[in-house]
Amino acid sequence: MKRISRILTLLFLAGFLNQSLADSRIAFVRSVSEDTHDAWVVNLDGTNQQRITSGHCVISTKWLDSKTVAVISQADIWLIKVNEDNCRGRATRLTEFGDVINLSCSADGKWLAFTRANYESDKLPEGVTLRLSIIDRNGENYQVLKDIDNDMATDLISCFGPRGVFYTSNDFENGNVPVICRIDLSDRRERVIFSFPYVEPHGPSEDIIDDLDCSKGGQKIIFSGFLHRDSLGKIISRSFLKLYDIEKQQGKTILQTNNISLGCSFMPGEKEILIGYLFSGRSNSDLCTFSLSSPSKPKLLVRDGFWPDVWY
Repeated sequence: MKRISRILTLLFLAGFLNQSLADSRIAFVRSVSEDTHDAWVVNLDGTNQQRITSGHCVISTKWLDSKTVAVISQADIWLIKVNEDNCRGRATRLTEFGDVINLSCSADGKWLAFTRANYESDKLPEGVTLRLSIIDRNGENYQVLKDIDNDMATDLISCFGPRGVFYTSNDFENGNVPVICRIDLSDRRERVIFSFPYVEPHGPSEDIIDDLDCSKGGQKIIFSGFLHRDSLGKIISRSFLKLYDIEKQQGKTILQTNNISLGCSFMPGEKEILIGYLFSGRSNSDLCTFSLSSPSKPKLLVRDGFWPDVWY
């Protein structure tokens, strides 16, 4: 009986994993013209590419659930239904702030975290440069997590983890270096997860984190961005991709290149990373996978794409 039970359990898990893999898809942004960026959906193997917006200026795409893509367009959040064939269904406007610049979604599909910026509108209170907020998927429960009132702040990039919301900011007291923090939603406590070192003798840092993703279990994060550093700080305008283990407090650089990376996301199994990657000689970035065991060898998945997000 134990053997039969074990076999049935394995068959159930195999079916569950296969179904999860079948549901896995990628949402990304593609430039149509200088002023037009549309949202696209593609299967995990790069087949069946479908455009789900037309003639918009989409700056972010995130999966809310397996059949809903959240996008930022016209400085607000829209929810777009996508069927099994990657074809667009109904689109619903979730917010009407007119100042949204960044977006992430919780794993259970109930919440969205996003950043509002004062340079997009005059709706934020005087002195507030950036506002990190959350809202439920019905648009009924809006909450402010954090305000930043420093004009030197770079855009707050956020991502949901099991315990709360990760976000990128700047350590203004220590050379304006980028830091990654987490706000635990249970008690609203805030802690620094990772901080770039301040490198003497260069002045205020121009290093930037431009995207961030969290593993399903919340133990690891990946983030991409640019290392600038001026006079004698070396590293001038190089792109990077970094993996960081929160529990072990250990990180490693997966990629550091003169080529540009735009966006990052864990792939199913979390042994590969999907990024938007600009190869030398190309005018547009491509979606490529990087194995964590051999990150120096990118694998082309989709031509012309950036800011990818993977549902798995």
